[in-house]
Amino acid sequence: MFYEVRVFDPSGNLKKKIPSDYLTKQFWEKFYQNENEKSFGSVLSTKIPSWVKEKLDLEFPDVGRPELS
Repeated sequence: MFYEVRVFDPSGNLKKKIPSDYLTKQFWEKFYQNENEKSFGSVLSTKIPSWVKEKLDLEFPDVGRPELS
């Protein structure tokens, strides 16, 4: 998924190489760590202002009606 990374010093000499398999492993570890840390509880518990609901009800009157589901 990733290319090998080569790090050079200011004079142009190769300092180190970071292999692609190491970069891939690091990427997926961070990805799964971030996914596990996400929480939607705070988003869902936030109260939506009444004007937002009223505006959405005017724009989409048929959404949420049980007889149309």
